[in-house]
Amino acid sequence: MADAPEIDAELREAVNHLSASIRETRELYRGVASMMFFRFRLVPTANRMHQLVGRGSMTTASTALARFWQDVRRAARPTIDHPDLPPELQRRAGELVATLWSLAHTAAAGQGTFPDRSAPASSTATGTLGVGPAPEELARELLSIRATLAPRRGRGSG
Repeated sequence: MADAPEIDAELREAVNHLSASIRETRELYRGVASMMFFRFRLVPTANRMHQLVGRGSMTTASTALARFWQDVRRAARPTIDHPDLPPELQRRAGELVATLWSLAHTAAAGQGTFPDRSAPASSTATGTLGVGPAPEELARELLSIRATLAPRRGRGSG
């Protein structure tokens, strides 16, 4: 891993390059926040961004950073959008997808193990991996969603 001075120099060079291509200060701050977070794996702060950009106000930097985090949260939130689904079912399906993603991500990162299918079902709300509902609870939720959708499938076909 590169040490801090090397990362700082590379970050400053990238900000200078970005500054040359983006004239609008608010957009530049949003680009810097995105670059710091996704490219350099650094948590952007308004103060650090203001130091790097060297123009605009701290308010502009803070506003741009807040907007960046809103965009990240919005992009990371799964949505199930289907016109025939009731809002409650859309919400529950979105939560199910988020839980499944979290379980898969945790297992892939080696932070947990997949449940032992021969072991008795867990009665805790955190499940086997400790990050969400137990697999049995997810299966019941999926069956509930399927049961809710089953009557709707027959209406529109033909």
